[in-house]
Amino acid sequence: MRSLRMPRLQRLVAALTLTLCALAQEPRVQESQVSAVELALQGRKAHLAKDYARAAECYRRAVARGAKSARHPFDGARASILAGDREGAFTLLRQAIGLGFRDAGELRGSADLAPLRGDPRWTDLVAGAVANEARFLARHADPEGAAFVTSDVELFWKVHSKLPAAADPVGLLTREYLDAGSVGLQDFIPNRILSAANLQAVLQHHPRYFAAIRTHTLKAAGAEPAVRQAFRRFKALYAEATFPDVTFVMGALNSGGTSSSNGLLIGVDLFGGGPGVPLDEMDGWHRAAIHAHTDLPSIIAHELIHFQQRHDARTLLGKAFHEGSADFLASLICEGNFNQIAYDYGYAHEAELWKQFRTEMGGDDASRWLYGSSRREGRPADLGYFLGFRIAQAYYDRAKDKPQAIRDILTSNDFEGILKASRYGEDLK
Repeated sequence: MRSLRMPRLQRLVAALTLTLCALAQEPRVQESQVSAVELALQGRKAHLAKDYARAAECYRRAVARGAKSARHPFDGARASILAGDREGAFTLLRQAIGLGFRDAGELRGSADLAPLRGDPRWTDLVAGAVANEARFLARHADPEGAAFVTSDVELFWKVHSKLPAAADPVGLLTREYLDAGSVGLQDFIPNRILSAANLQAVLQHHPRYFAAIRTHTLKAAGAEPAVRQAFRRFKALYAEATFPDVTFVMGALNSGGTSSSNGLLIGVDLFGGGPGVPLDEMDGWHRAAIHAHTDLPSIIAHELIHFQQRHDARTLLGKAFHEGSADFLASLICEGNFNQIAYDYGYAHEAELWKQFRTEMGGDDASRWLYGSSRREGRPADLGYFLGFRIAQAYYDRAKDKPQAIRDILTSNDFEGILKASRYGEDLK
């Protein structure tokens, strides 16, 4: 996503600062009481620290305590192999398949799992992932097959009402929100919410904002008719489209949306804007990122396109095309653009922007063009999205075979070839 996703470094620094404040007040938790979500987070940290035996054990315990995401046992299996435990890896992989893991390509291609491939049990694991994928596609090839999950938003507000009287608010958020939430919510935690301590710190630092947005966030379900219509329009344009579930969650004010293998994950805490909602607690990034709930259909359409894309974008050109082409295809199926400021600026300064962009597009530095950190020198953020949009639009407009053009836009990694065929920029002076 564009500026509705806080830049990673800024997100981590902010989370660390807030979490340290929360931890200073957090009661000590007995090891036997550590929750499924906390165990999964500990497993991730241990894996990053290359403590593979501990990572595998944390993931194993997380699954035993009810962690819902298939990602946890899959990552645990990788850690098990790196720790020299083949049998533990097979157990965790079977659990991953049981929880719906369906990426047979990742299973086959993981270098960490290579030592298992000669074992007779390996074939059954791959077959299980293939079968899970077939079941997923059978349901989600139809625009009507996508579920709209709002239970996490309702759950959050029930827990939020208990926080003022809670002796252990972090524990309450962990047990009754993060652990009890949907698989989509649990997929949102590692790179977005980060932890219950971080979420509690965010709530403490923005009390007036959260006190004012409950009604707006509970209107997320009202986006379904417009989004469902956008899904139908996309199916008419692209027959191979997949329509995943859409899960609305309350996050930590750092991401309006992302996706996982379980679907589109939308952080409605950044869609609480409206009359009477105070923003005095917010920094400049948040003031620009907070939108009204009426903007939800356009961001969901954008994330839907991302779910279809198969890009390996390494250069600035590729990254800008990846993001901007999602905006372009979303514009074909859904009204509205929640980043209109960047597009207004882009059209007014297009020749100048293109001249600057084309000198940098072969490199890999996107800091001047993409995501919230690109707001500088009096310019709005995310102008790379605008240029990626314009390249995709020019390519589509020139194509005689529109369905093939959409397929190219979604799946081709020949970004230079698409730019050349689009002839974008030839008339800009």
